[in-house]
Amino acid sequence: MSVSITILKRESCKYYTAKFRYTDQFGQYKQKELSTGVSKYGSKKEAMEKARGIVEDFIRRNSSGKVGREDHSRDTVAQYAMHWLHEIQGSIRDNTWTSYQLIVEKHIIPLIGAIRLRDLDQYDLANFIEAELDICRDREKIVAKKKKNGEKIRNADRPFYYSIEKHVALIRNMLGYAFREDDVVENVALKINTNVLKKIPRSSFQSQPFNAQEVLTLRQAIMGSTIETPVIITSYLGLRRSEVLGLKWSDIDFTGGIIYIRNTCILVGSRTVFYDDTAKNEASIQPLPLLPELAEYLKKLKKQQKEEQRVFGSAYYECENICRMADGTPIKPNYVTQTFNRLLKKNGLRHTRFHDLRHSVGTRILEETGDIELASRVLRHSNSQTTSKLYVQPGMNYMASGLEKMNSANIKSTKNPPKTNENET
Repeated sequence: MSVSITILKRESCKYYTAKFRYTDQFGQYKQKELSTGVSKYGSKKEAMEKARGIVEDFIRRNSSGKVGREDHSRDTVAQYAMHWLHEIQGSIRDNTWTSYQLIVEKHIIPLIGAIRLRDLDQYDLANFIEAELDICRDREKIVAKKKKNGEKIRNADRPFYYSIEKHVALIRNMLGYAFREDDVVENVALKINTNVLKKIPRSSFQSQPFNAQEVLTLRQAIMGSTIETPVIITSYLGLRRSEVLGLKWSDIDFTGGIIYIRNTCILVGSRTVFYDDTAKNEASIQPLPLLPELAEYLKKLKKQQKEEQRVFGSAYYECENICRMADGTPIKPNYVTQTFNRLLKKNGLRHTRFHDLRHSVGTRILEETGDIELASRVLRHSNSQTTSKLYVQPGMNYMASGLEKMNSANIKSTKNPPKTNENET
């Protein structure tokens, strides 16, 4: 059976979408959309080629031999969760999909996997939350006992309080998909009692951005280290770790003074994977101005890398990435994090995360300008609420400035009291 396929570029999806119509086993015309797994900033021709294979596979998976809808009316939560994972694969990043798979296999299936999907209700989900909280409490006791006995504490021993909310969100997303596909009559995750949700502890973590002097001290301390380049670039531009490690020399326009953020380097399990043109969202791939100081640094770095290539000769790893080791091999994400922590300790600098360099840039912009929209644009967030809630935490200087302005206004008001109306008694 021939199927007409249309390739679409959806704003809400990172990949090209294949849209097609087909006739189900009952002779009814249906419409379906599937992700091609090809970046919407990539080749449309490649997306079409991938789409043909995906649609053919969709046809093969139906016993009637026609393109028809699979019946999930009797699925358990475990069966449907695996179906859902299959359906969304390719429409989200590999590392995100892997994290979803782990949550499904380690948390959802053991606790509610045996319940039939259509029988699942908000009370089952409330019990799921309570069960997860009980597991965390038991783990707390195990950790306390091991600490007391001087035993090694494994990750599997630690409580996961702050991950429970993510587990519930995943169930909510899965049921939302099931509702849109008419596999359930409602998304019962939206009906969970708010008092139950309040029992889930929220993380009290706050980022620890560096101030201006600390950033300068850090830049001097890391010169000559293996992670000098990602630290320098991030301290200027506030890039994510995945973005700075994904930067290529072709992303730098020295003439126009622009740096393009369009490639990423992430961990998928234990593997390091490089993606072209698949930055976090559309806001993320907006170009940034290349500051003169950073441009000079990058020009010197390019010359240095050419010299290193000459020295290593045939042993040099051919690589377009800007952040690389002396032998040309790309720098891996975990290596940056681990080395950054060691360098802070070695140089007596306050402990913070590599990601907090990004927070430092946003915070400094806000402290200097008071413009949250500007900070949001530089950090390339989709909206300024994300910037204010999660990333930018103004320091004492910013708050002191606000209090001084308020006090100054009060003094002026005292010196020039409002005129009284002569008719008032």
